[in-house]
Amino acid sequence: MWVIESKQSGFRRCGIAHPEKATGYPDDHFSDEQLDIIMEEDMLTLSYVDDPEPPLAADPFAEVTAFDKAFYCAIDSLDEDKKNKVDWTKSGVPQVKALEEIMGESISAGLRDTAWKLHEEAIITKATE
Repeated sequence: MWVIESKQSGFRRCGIAHPEKATGYPDDHFSDEQLDIIMEEDMLTLSYVDDPEPPLAADPFAEVTAFDKAFYCAIDSLDEDKKNKVDWTKSGVPQVKALEEIMGESISAGLRDTAWKLHEEAIITKATE
């Protein structure tokens, strides 16, 4: 079992808002590439245990953090016209710089992509309810 601890609750990496407390994940939960990313991240501590004592993460997306809410609000405040090159890329995702200006903090393209995917899934879910 893989066990991850975060130095900051809600720190996001590989599509998960990691809690500060040690959280266990099944051996096959992460790809080799994701494990490499987590191992290289200074904000996270990754270890492996044979004995599954730490609790398994029930749903890594269940806890919506204040950062997640701010991200969604920032996306929603962009110009709806996706031809606006200041707010949108050619592929139709939000510009990192536009989100950074709204949120007042630096974000990565990977974090933007994850938040955008979750935002789009939430819109689809609401539309089908």
